[in-house]
Amino acid sequence: MHASGFGTLFNQFSQEMTSSAYSTGVSIAVPATTENRYDMAAVLVGTINWVDVANGGTPAPFAANNVNNLTSAPDIAIQIALNSTHFNLVGFDNSAAPLVFLDYTIGASGSSWWPPQNVAPPTGKTYSYSPTICTQTDIPNNNFTRHIAVVAGGKLWYAASGTWWPTVFSSWEQASTVDMASSPDCVVTSDGTVHIVALTAAGTIADVHGKTGSFTTTDLGGY
Repeated sequence: MHASGFGTLFNQFSQEMTSSAYSTGVSIAVPATTENRYDMAAVLVGTINWVDVANGGTPAPFAANNVNNLTSAPDIAIQIALNSTHFNLVGFDNSAAPLVFLDYTIGASGSSWWPPQNVAPPTGKTYSYSPTICTQTDIPNNNFTRHIAVVAGGKLWYAASGTWWPTVFSSWEQASTVDMASSPDCVVTSDGTVHIVALTAAGTIADVHGKTGSFTTTDLGGY
C-alpha cells in the first residue's frame, strides 16, 4: 500500500501491487530525482518481485533472474550511466556464497539481465540480517561505483566494485569495530563519501562514514 503527502497531510493508501503474502522486507529506489518514476522490490516465497512505476501509472513487473531463493530482504539501487540504466539488487540466497548481486541493464541496444554474481562472506564469518547497496554516478570522472555493506560476525563490512561486467567486488573491509544489531543501509554523497547506518548492540544508531581504507564510526545515540 502506498500513500503520498507532506508533513502531517497524506492522502489515503492505495494498492500498488497484487495481493500477496510478502516477508522479510521491501526496498524502493528512484533512477534520478528528475524522473517521475520509482521501483520497488520484495520477496514472495523466496522469489524476487520487482515492479517499475512510471508517471503515476500502473506498476509494471519485470522478473529477476536469480536462480536461488532469496532468504533475506532485497535492497535495490538504480544507476544512470553514459548510455544505459542499471537496476541493481542485492540479497542473501541459499547458495554456497549467499550474497547475490543482480544487474538488469537497459541501453540503446536493448535490455538484459547479467548473470547473477555471488559474493562469499568475510573469511570465517556468517552473514546476518540483510545486505545493502548504494551507487555512485560521476560521469565527468567515469566513476560508476557500486558499494555494498553487510553485517557478518556481528561487525559491519564493506566492499565496492567499479566494473560493469563481470562485476568484481573488492575484498571485504571491516568498516567498524562496533557490534551491530540490524541490517545496514547506505548512501553516497556527491564527494564520494559512503555513509552506512545500522543499529548497534547497545540500541543506538551508528553512522559509519568514509571511503575505502578509511572509515569513521559516529554513535548518534538513542532517542
